[in-house]
Amino acid sequence: MTRAGDRAVTGGRAYPFDRPPGKLLVVLRHWPSPSGQRAARDAVRLLPPPDDVAIESAYFVDTGDWAPAELDGHPLRWLRRDTIRVDATKAGAVGRTHLTLS
Repeated sequence: MTRAGDRAVTGGRAYPFDRPPGKLLVVLRHWPSPSGQRAARDAVRLLPPPDDVAIESAYFVDTGDWAPAELDGHPLRWLRRDTIRVDATKAGAVGRTHLTLS
């Protein structure tokens, strides 16, 4: 896996990362490090500020051959020389999204 970079994006947009031939491009949309807080039922949750832009972090993965993908334990499809984008912004600032390539 090789890091392809981070780009700030606004809602409804996607950064057009270039994908070299033979590589799988994985793009993860997430909030920058949490800075907002909100109290809810005796718990303090970290939430992204509503005016923050999301970040897309991209990675090149050399799968060599077809690789099955799972998102949060749910099978997606087999990937090879393709692009997969995962929007993890609904997970919130402290939630986790798990993408598995086998």
